[in-house]
Amino acid sequence: MHLSEMGSIADRCWQEIPEHFRYVKLDEYIVMPNHIHGIITISVRTRHAVSVQKDNSVRKFGPLQSGSLHTIIGSYKSAVTKLIHERGYAFRWQSRFHDRIIRNEKEMNRIREYIHWNAAKWEWDEENPAGTSHDASQPVSHPGLCPTCTHMARIETPRGSTFIMCNLSKTDKSFPKYPKIPVLQCRGYVRTQRF
Repeated sequence: MHLSEMGSIADRCWQEIPEHFRYVKLDEYIVMPNHIHGIITISVRTRHAVSVQKDNSVRKFGPLQSGSLHTIIGSYKSAVTKLIHERGYAFRWQSRFHDRIIRNEKEMNRIREYIHWNAAKWEWDEENPAGTSHDASQPVSHPGLCPTCTHMARIETPRGSTFIMCNLSKTDKSFPKYPKIPVLQCRGYVRTQRF
């Protein structure tokens, strides 16, 4: 994914979080055109998966506490907004974010995988103005081998996001569960008769 000037600011500020909060370590993250996903580890060994999006909402909780995830994300969003406004862009975050405490390595790896493959899914995101629109009952069409492969499964979430999953990953761990699109070469490719 190629970052815009605003995206580059968001990326740089995310990487600088540990400079402002010494008890924080960053893990997998990605800056998307309309949101950010990232894993933050706070020194008390609590991990949070964070999803920050643009929107207008009202905070429904009490005041921020020093050192909390809310303080870290609030500071991050404030710094990004200030730098973007200094460059003359109109920009506003939603007032809240989604977080989750990661309780074990299996969950950590699942969230890392989700974050890692998020950019590949942007083409089909309903908020992507240049994205591929498609009939949900039809296979997703895009460049690469996956749409014509016997082992491809199209997964649609309840929110309407579409993912390409490789069924070979169930029996052979050398195949990624969610391949990076487009796949141009694959030793497991078998052309389907669907097309």
